[in-house]
Amino acid sequence: MGLQVHGYPNLFTVGAPLASSTAFCNVPICVQQQSEWITDCIRFMTDSNYTVIEATKSAQDDWVEFHDQTASATMLAKINSWYTGGNVPGKPRRVIGYMGGVGKYRQLCDEVASEGYRGFEMR
Repeated sequence: MGLQVHGYPNLFTVGAPLASSTAFCNVPICVQQQSEWITDCIRFMTDSNYTVIEATKSAQDDWVEFHDQTASATMLAKINSWYTGGNVPGKPRRVIGYMGGVGKYRQLCDEVASEGYRGFEMR
């Protein structure tokens, strides 16, 4: 969801690729949503006596696939732009921001949290 990268425990990211908070969003509002989600997650970890959190590889792969399917349904995925990597010869093309809408992104984040932070390993 653009909130963590597998292999980097306890590193949360905001405004990162594959999230809704990149270029086609009201960035302060989207980053605020992500920051609140992260704050709630850390509070959950503290209350549950966890000190480490990491996105699972499978959840990360599932999000990338979902993100790419969502993006491929838009015209943006077909343009030759910095936003798709089309301005760098040889660079793999990918829309870098989640194109499913800010409301949907928030809903998906809330669902993950309500399911005990599904897709994240805590210890």
